[in-house]
Amino acid sequence: MTWGEQLAEARRAHGFTQEELAERLGVSRQAVAKWERDAARPGPANARALRDLLGEDFPAPPAPSPASPTPEPASPAPAADTPAAPPAKPKRPRRWLAAAGGLSLLFCLLSLFNYLLAASLGVWLLGLTAAGVVFGAVSRTARGQPWQNVRPVLALGIRAAGAVLAALAVSALFAWGVWVGRAQYRVTALEPLDPALLAACPALSASIEATLPPGETEALVYGGPVPAGEGVAVQYLLVARGLSGPPAVRPQPARYRFALTWQPGGDEMQAWLLELRGGRDFALEQRIVGQQEPIGLVPVAPDSQTQTAWQTELAELWEAVRP
Repeated sequence: MTWGEQLAEARRAHGFTQEELAERLGVSRQAVAKWERDAARPGPANARALRDLLGEDFPAPPAPSPASPTPEPASPAPAADTPAAPPAKPKRPRRWLAAAGGLSLLFCLLSLFNYLLAASLGVWLLGLTAAGVVFGAVSRTARGQPWQNVRPVLALGIRAAGAVLAALAVSALFAWGVWVGRAQYRVTALEPLDPALLAACPALSASIEATLPPGETEALVYGGPVPAGEGVAVQYLLVARGLSGPPAVRPQPARYRFALTWQPGGDEMQAWLLELRGGRDFALEQRIVGQQEPIGLVPVAPDSQTQTAWQTELAELWEAVRP
């Protein structure tokens, strides 16, 4: 049973018609029909929506061809039962601020290599702090000391935990900023494609004709990664009907994606070649101005021979546009 047939069976099992499922997803009935005919696959957003609607019956789409620095020992419980001398009290906040700053620096350095290492070290320090507080409180209580002498141990543990949590928060923001900075998402090409060049590609033309009939508003995405030396580079063929281009392309490294925005309108089919690069992996999301639901179909080749033909024709299109 093909993926499309499994999707149709799951839809019927939940009592949805194609029209009802399309309405729930905010897509056309033709799009659902194409998924069930295995003529196309839903984009990431539609796949998530299908999974939410169909639950476990939703068939999974087939895949395309810190050891820490030795922590400062917790301040030992005061040997005497008397509270600390008043002159020392003003210095305590500074000591804990210094501890939080030192841990923040350490966690930030570790997060340059692997933030999970910094997070693991933070969790380990929190566990060590909790164990020290419990041991100190229990030992003092066992010696028959009054509650007033147990409170300093609890206060010490709260300060230590606060320093660790503050350092983890600072390092998390630092790691996120480093990730965004290293993403370096950029658009390196957005070229209109002459319809005559596309018509000279029989495999792609046949797929476009079968997936994007006249009168439908949709955008098809063909393409995949290409050698980039360093980082990631992806070349796309965008084919749109009922939309007006060129699309506005905006990098969104904080969301690990590029956002394409089309203007509505236009009866003629348009084709564009788009090349995106970055230091990290990214996704591509398309929308129409004024609409919230993403669009975009990713046609799936029925066999490896067709997939090879698509790749060959895409490479020829790029050579024709950028010799």
